[in-house]
Amino acid sequence: MEEPKIRYYLEPKRGEGLAKGSKYIIMAEVNYRNVIIKSNGSKSYKPFRISIKKSIKPEQFGRRDENYKFDELIFSKSQKNDSTIRRVMMKLEDAVFELYKEYDKKGLMPIPADFKNAVEVSLDRKSDLERPQPTILEYIYKSIAEDNEKLKIEVEGARKANTIKTYNTVAKHVENYELATGEKLLFETFNEQIYWRFFEVLDDILKGKIEVHNPNQPKKKRKQDYGFLKSSLRKIQVSFLKVFKQALKKEGIRSGFQPDQDGLLVSRKGSSKSLYITENELKQIISSDCSHSPSLQIAKEYIIIGCLTGARNESMMELYNEPIHHNKDDGYNFSYVRSRHNKTQTEVFIPLLKPVQDIVNSHNCQFPKFYSNAKTNANLKSLFKFLEIERPVVETLDTYRSGKLTKEIPMHKLVSTHDAKKTFTTILAGYQLPESIISSITHPDKPSQNKMFQVYDNRNMLDKAKQFVDEINKIDSEVYKFQNTLVL
Repeated sequence: MEEPKIRYYLEPKRGEGLAKGSKYIIMAEVNYRNVIIKSNGSKSYKPFRISIKKSIKPEQFGRRDENYKFDELIFSKSQKNDSTIRRVMMKLEDAVFELYKEYDKKGLMPIPADFKNAVEVSLDRKSDLERPQPTILEYIYKSIAEDNEKLKIEVEGARKANTIKTYNTVAKHVENYELATGEKLLFETFNEQIYWRFFEVLDDILKGKIEVHNPNQPKKKRKQDYGFLKSSLRKIQVSFLKVFKQALKKEGIRSGFQPDQDGLLVSRKGSSKSLYITENELKQIISSDCSHSPSLQIAKEYIIIGCLTGARNESMMELYNEPIHHNKDDGYNFSYVRSRHNKTQTEVFIPLLKPVQDIVNSHNCQFPKFYSNAKTNANLKSLFKFLEIERPVVETLDTYRSGKLTKEIPMHKLVSTHDAKKTFTTILAGYQLPESIISSITHPDKPSQNKMFQVYDNRNMLDKAKQFVDEINKIDSEVYKFQNTLVL
């Protein structure tokens, strides 16, 4: 956000020019380089205009041969014996620059309507008017701030960090829409037509048809020539409608738009890829030497652990904090780890197969600490390219407005953290392990909410872990097997 520049001018009556001897309202145009990207990709800068609520004769404001453009010398001379207008101008300028400093300190870029509204409130011009409802963006950020505070002090039932992160993403999308269109989303005027236009504009931004420069999002924005996938867009829609519903039901905000109505979500059918890692590819990964590169080494360890535990990415990130347990009851001899699935509020004891145990032993009997999902995905692609695992994978993209696209892509360009769980399920199903045994690891039952049953839940999870060990010991696999000794 640049420091505002204020230009004063006279506003004539519609269809008329400025006439000497008549009085006209003095207007202020405040330009702070708020960028608007038009549909053709061209830029324009949208200021806001505000009246100082004082009038003056043109000849006291500027020179006739310059169409009465503001002239400081002429204006000062005319106001020599009456500084009323000057004081009003100074008060306006003070309000504008105080707000600018506040916005700049917070790293915000207000849209013109919001900046103007804030100036009018600062000048006490809205004291006799009904205070407007918050904009949709203001409400979302207010909710996020309140949710973060509740999470901080551990209020029971508070939104989880991942949900707050999703709402932050929605807020960024609203910001980008408002920057692209110059329109702010209001509860009072929001309707189904604006709802779908909102997502069309977001789709055009992602395609690169509309360029947005958002100071609150300094990183270079990703572009995708086919726009949003339906599955991705639906997640944004669900979150947006949840926030809207909360505003109406819990805060009493008024709107003619009904977030509960039918027909507001794109279809559930998403994109798909026929990708899982074969056992031979896993053997190649396990036997590879990536010690020369920390990023490749951690990617190697991630994909081995993921494919041999069936753990979700969120659970993988938390294994670092979990101790390793060992079971020697009833003739069994295996190590296991407790894995908590926050998404489903479930837990499971996962027995550690030999390749996983080897990794844990190399880290002092502890799981390695993994990077963020985005960084891990990038490292996985680099790992598969380094190992030349490049067999073609068919990917079908179900897009929002570009139809279905099917293409063959080298495996190293598509592999991601999500493929580990599918690999675990596919390979073990190929060995004809019962579905119930595989699901007991990937989709465990929810534990009882009664603390009296906690011991029972632990016994039940251990029994299922033993059943998994029994089934693994029946198959002949060079990868999916246990070791009999444990290094502590």
